[in-house]
Amino acid sequence: LDGADLTGVTLMLLDQGMDTGPLLAQREQSIAPDTDAQSLTARLFDLGAALLIEKLPQWVAGELAAQPQDDTAATVTHKIERADGAADWQLSAVDLERRQQAFAPWPGLFTTWQGKLLKLLDVVALVPESSPDLAPGRVASLANQETSVGVGTGAGVLGLREVQLEGRRATSAEEFVRGFPQFLDAEL
Repeated sequence: LDGADLTGVTLMLLDQGMDTGPLLAQREQSIAPDTDAQSLTARLFDLGAALLIEKLPQWVAGELAAQPQDDTAATVTHKIERADGAADWQLSAVDLERRQQAFAPWPGLFTTWQGKLLKLLDVVALVPESSPDLAPGRVASLANQETSVGVGTGAGVLGLREVQLEGRRATSAEEFVRGFPQFLDAEL
């Protein structure tokens, strides 16, 4: 969500606090720009399991010493709520793309159109120099872009690649517009 390019896993001992115990081992994992939370979680599970298999015998044999955490470097997050996935068109296209990646699969990134929930399943922040100047929330047809449908944001255009209207199957944005041409020029 904040655009970090690095994360990781940690083995730690439990104590009275939440994630405050001494550290046994850590491994870093890079985050590619197109990574979403679901695929990253799977990679982190695998990385954590491999780290546990590697370090557990050392811990049991007394060869691994726990190190106290640096509380000044600790970060915390808030509980993710359904409302976190609602598209705020005043945000930048980059921020909205990050939200879609960070909140996949739940709550995802979504908006409403004609009173129905519209899930934005695959989006891309378009380069401002090559995208039209659209009012935040305005849908438009795009030419020569990574996608043919975009929505204006507070800074840039959010290209829509795949969407899903409530009660319907997921579809490409192009196919969606063929079925609902009135979507173009709509206000979200």
